[in-house]
Amino acid sequence: MIKEPALLTIRKDFPRPTAEQIEAFQGVPTGYICDALGGLAVMNSSIKPISGGPDISCNVVGTALV
Repeated sequence: MIKEPALLTIRKDFPRPTAEQIEAFQGVPTGYICDALGGLAVMNSSIKPISGGPDISCNVVGTALV
């Protein structure tokens, strides 16, 4: 029998980094950040980066929830 999925909660009231904090990470490779955090919140290695080709930038800077 198929079970009902767990209910999801959308949180809107969590602390967010300041614009200055986010800006400080621009240009820093993700791997460096993950290493500095001791592997905290690292994605599975099967998840690969988006590649738009050599002329398209795929850098992303912003906040994420864990």
